[in-house]
Amino acid sequence: LYLSESGAAEGLDRFADFFRAPLFDEHFVAKEVNAIDSEHAKNVQDPGRRIYEVMSSLADPSSPVGRFHTGDAETLYIGPKNSGIEPMKALKRHFAQHYCPARMRLVSFGSKP
Repeated sequence: LYLSESGAAEGLDRFADFFRAPLFDEHFVAKEVNAIDSEHAKNVQDPGRRIYEVMSSLADPSSPVGRFHTGDAETLYIGPKNSGIEPMKALKRHFAQHYCPARMRLVSFGSKP
């Protein structure tokens, strides 16, 4: 994200709205799931990613390290829907339970302190 000095305050405020009050529009959620699925498909053949996945598979099964980390259309949308879970409701519930300003950090840099 690039912001000019004159628009930085307004730009950061608008950017923060993505986290303060996300729209959760079904159309955009579906587009994001497709983008995540495409990124996952691209990474499947990446040698570094494959090594990481092999290392993760050796982790203690009770550890989060061994879990699937990126998601795809099947894990994020199709599977839950087939199991009777409404992805939009689950997304809103996850947001309400886990998104907390005290857990978030923003790093920015520019020509002025």
